[in-house]
Amino acid sequence: MQLASLMEPSTIDQYREKFAKLPGYMSETSVAIWDALLKFQTKSEVEGSLLEIGVFRGRSAGMLALHADSDPVILVDPDECLTETVALLERETGVSYESLPY
Repeated sequence: MQLASLMEPSTIDQYREKFAKLPGYMSETSVAIWDALLKFQTKSEVEGSLLEIGVFRGRSAGMLALHADSDPVILVDPDECLTETVALLERETGVSYESLPY
């Protein structure tokens, strides 16, 4: 392992910095599990859109965004704050979202 890769913040560190203070229900254990599963998908070269139904304020959507690369992230939620959530996620990650309020 190269020194430069040891110095880079982990995905979990990036998540904590950008999204952990948002209101929501994603526990530290859930963050670690999602991170491991999404890393496995990347290493297995699984490609395609990421979809989350029931976004609330975007805590788990933030983790999806950190792993999205160039794959689309689609968020679906009836919450009136979805527009604000999408704006925050785009600002913090640079990932473009499709939001589908229902």
